[in-house]
Amino acid sequence: MNTALATGRDPGPAFADWHAYVAANPDLDCARLMARACPHLSATEAAVARDIFGVPTMFVGSEMFFGKDSLTDLEIHLRNIS
Repeated sequence: MNTALATGRDPGPAFADWHAYVAANPDLDCARLMARACPHLSATEAAVARDIFGVPTMFVGSEMFFGKDSLTDLEIHLRNIS
């Protein structure tokens, strides 16, 4: 999978199945699950599996907050759920 992702080639049906499973389970902690299940994968690949595309990226449940400009939105979201 590492080579396929790096070169842009299709990593195969297993990767598509993984994405379908993640989409069906939005509260799944994909990065932690991938790190435990596949310790040879890099942190970058674990992030790709969760559709993280840059930093900083923060999650509250399945809600993603991306970029420094979203920190205010994250703070508001955290106040509203507590």
